[in-house]
Amino acid sequence: MKLYKYTNIDYAIKALEYGIYAGRLNQLNDPYEGEGILYPESYRICSLTSSSKAMLMWAYYGYHRECCIGYHIADEHVRKVIYTSDYYDHIDMTNEELIENLYCKAKEWSHENEYRIICHTSQYDPSLWINNEKNYYFKAKPFEITFGLNTNFKEERVQKLLNYLLVYEDQLKVNKCRLSHKKYEIVYHKQFDFKKEITK
Repeated sequence: MKLYKYTNIDYAIKALEYGIYAGRLNQLNDPYEGEGILYPESYRICSLTSSSKAMLMWAYYGYHRECCIGYHIADEHVRKVIYTSDYYDHIDMTNEELIENLYCKAKEWSHENEYRIICHTSQYDPSLWINNEKNYYFKAKPFEITFGLNTNFKEERVQKLLNYLLVYEDQLKVNKCRLSHKKYEIVYHKQFDFKKEITK
């Protein structure tokens, strides 16, 4: 399965080296996330989506100037989030049911078309996860990185990433977004060559 992670350019090199960052429950932007779970610090969540061309996702997470990384992930390791209007009072749920509830979100979030991978930090499989100074990453092979519409390629942090990508140029497709002139949508710039953006 091909899934995508919108991320800050400052974190992109680690995302390419280690895999998909798994955030803490208190780092997520839905106030319902993890409600009622005992020891929420023991869980990490990888949040992914099905497209690198989602206008709202770029606005929320990339500000149209960061990047989006595409990964190959085996189907059995990831689950699609269910969007619903129903909510079950956590007082009546077991901890296992509360963890299962992390795959459910309110319908208001449905435009994110989210997929998730959940890690229990005391039981994680080291063949699937990397623990780097208590930051958890799901091991996944990147196949693509896309820069936003307004990425400033002269910035030092962007230049650092571009130079890093030279190592991966035979393994990784590098894109830049542009606006379509036929529909309200984001497409890839077909003439983009990241090597031509490197200044040093």
